Amino acid sequence: MKITCEHCGSIIDTEHDKKCPTCGAPYAKSKEYEEVKQSKKKDKDYDYREREADIKAKELNNEIIEKTLKTSKKITIIPIIIFIVFIIIFIFVFKQINNTSKKINNQNSNINNNNNILDLNEVKEQTIIGNFNETLQTDSFDIKCDKITTYSYDEFEKKQKDKNTTYYNFHFVFTNKTNSWQTLNNINLTYTDDNNNPNIVAKKPSMNVKESKNELDFFAKEKLSYSGNITFEIPNYVTDVKIVFDKTIIQIDNYKEKITQ
Repeated sequence: MKITCEHCGSIIDTEHDKKCPTCGAPYAKSKEYEEVKQSKKKDKDYDYREREADIKAKELNNEIIEKTLKTSKKITIIPIIIFIVFIIIFIFVFKQINNTSKKINNQNSNINNNNNILDLNEVKEQTIIGNFNETLQTDSFDIKCDKITTYSYDEFEKKQKDKNTTYYNFHFVFTNKTNSWQTLNNINLTYTDDNNNPNIVAKKPSMNVKESKNELDFFAKEKLSYSGNITFEIPNYVTDVKIVFDKTIIQIDNYKEKITQ
């Protein structure tokens, strides 16, 4: 520890110096040295009492553990047997319930699969397939694609990064037979890509080209007929396309041969 010399004010390291290294004065009887010694003694006494308390606490814990172990050994075997039997019964009942649940789920799954097959067959039977320039008639609408033209528009061409595609106008005649509006946004053109992936949906950059009183728009009002163009972006390698809308498919093979100027 370090104290200050009462005579010259120098710092004295009491662990190494027996007197002041500067003036040579003794410090054994200085007030500061006595206070430091008393403080150290108190710290040692505190540490000793703390160690004693820890030892007593550990001994008490050991006594409690020993008493607990002795008490547990006195427990009779009957409650343990009852508990084991209860567990066995619970496991058995749980397995039975689980097996029953699996059987029910399997039956429901089979029923759902059968329903899916019926639904698919029903959709397949209801789908109306036609060709270019042929009117496809359903209970709620009629639709026909009767003309194809190339389409050049500066705004699209500037955005067109892939020069291996071309814009085409497909002219449609659509009649809404119902008393409510119908959305035409789901008229799509699909094709098979060069990796032989079918039903690729072509980009549709434009719709609603006005040419008559009733222009082809995203919504067809009730009991009205519409005609107009929808623009599709098609890769140049594609030869056959399909127009898909609701339950109708218009197949157009070699669509480029049907292009008019």
